[in-house]
Amino acid sequence: MRKLLTILFIVSVAAVQAKEPIPASKGNVTITVKWSFKNIVEGYDHDTKTELYVDGKLMATSTVTKESQPNSVSAVVPKGQHKIKVVNYAYYDGVWEEHTIENTYSIDCLYEADINCRKKNNKVTLVFDIDAGTSVK
Repeated sequence: MRKLLTILFIVSVAAVQAKEPIPASKGNVTITVKWSFKNIVEGYDHDTKTELYVDGKLMATSTVTKESQPNSVSAVVPKGQHKIKVVNYAYYDGVWEEHTIENTYSIDCLYEADINCRKKNNKVTLVFDIDAGTSVK
């Protein structure tokens, strides 16, 4: 009986450990995208949210904030080369739509890049400037 309980204990501990995510030191890293808006036109401080895609897969969606409030979104990915895509959405007339010139906004709030994630924390900082376009800091 004692042997059976010992075996059950060992198996249960192994099962719990198998469900835990791999820590960053074992090969995963964090990508954080921060952004802010500049030169917002008075009366057009829209609610916005941003989606972060990594290698074509939606990995994270930010909280909803006004354009005038800086925000960020993060995802955990394996170390190495990744294609990221950042898509900002504006809430207008009860609908979430891509914050793009095609949708009659003043600026395309989009960003795509290939990045090599070697560090534990990888950061991209974007400025969506209504007057000058999107830039990376």
